[in-house]
Amino acid sequence: MKKIILFTRITDNDNNKCNDNNEWNVWMNKLNELKNELKKRNLNYEITSDNITLTDNNKQITLIVYNGSNKLGNLPTYGNEDNKKINEAKIFITNLYNLIRGVQNEDTIIAIHFGGGWTFNMLEKWLNYFNAQNEQNEQNEQAKIPTIQTIAREIINIKKCGRPILTDYSTGGNDQEKVKEIIENLENFYNYLKKKVNVIDFKIIKHKIMNLFLDLEIDYQGVREILEKKGENEAERYNEAERYLEEILNTKKNQKQNLELLKELLNEIENKTKTSVKELKEHCEAEKFTKFVEDISNKKLKINKFLGKDKEYDFDFHKWYLKLSDLLDDLIIKNENENVLNMKKDNN
Repeated sequence: MKKIILFTRITDNDNNKCNDNNEWNVWMNKLNELKNELKKRNLNYEITSDNITLTDNNKQITLIVYNGSNKLGNLPTYGNEDNKKINEAKIFITNLYNLIRGVQNEDTIIAIHFGGGWTFNMLEKWLNYFNAQNEQNEQNEQAKIPTIQTIAREIINIKKCGRPILTDYSTGGNDQEKVKEIIENLENFYNYLKKKVNVIDFKIIKHKIMNLFLDLEIDYQGVREILEKKGENEAERYNEAERYLEEILNTKKNQKQNLELLKELLNEIENKTKTSVKELKEHCEAEKFTKFVEDISNKKLKINKFLGKDKEYDFDFHKWYLKLSDLLDDLIIKNENENVLNMKKDNN
């Protein structure tokens, strides 16, 4: 059975206010208000002091709602970390971990209402912060309690593998209407959250792919600018460009590793979307680009080859890089359009 686990709006960021549990109260009131309609549609619900559970037996989907401010606590804004902020973030992350660590189902979506326009990105900043801490003992050997570094790493891994799917949601400032909409259309909300994650991840993957070779694009521009300098003779410009290229080749030993990371990210795109990535794969796995990467790693490139001006070599990295960006943009647009069409189908 598909499952959505929601945490209503958490405490009010750095102001540390519980926001009067507004959204949580709306959930309880709306369920009571709609109880007759829910029975007619074979939807069962239960309200306890701890959570709200709503099950659509026809669609085989369950929604569990927790009071976010009570269950998770306050997540302060990342930046200018002090002891108070760090302790609050530790408590929040530990509470989240204790609630989700036993859930390992790709059909389960866990969504948090951060409020204030925040997304899951704010939590990821704190997770990366704690994951980078140099803790000597991975856990308390006597109590077997995992450290915050271990917990942060576990949540990062859960987010990466999507078991369960971790994301955010918002009521758009209108708790009454949004909560009613979710209750009446559980399956639509489930599909929205799942597709939302795919679209966002797809854009992040594009950013990661472009960053793999961004330094080479910057170096390309640097070499070209040296050769186009005014006020120096051609021989001096060429010698300076050669020295710069030599420095580049001495610091770009990880390009083969980047090529492997590129292949992994292409596979991730293929797994995240039904959109065909055949053209993108052909572009990224082309023999000429592979040879270019090998020549950089082996320090075999001369200026004309690096700038794409060697007819026999017949590869222009700059043009390859620009086309890579265009192909990724095309795929993102296609994927988003498919999500819109699917959403319309769901609503019909």
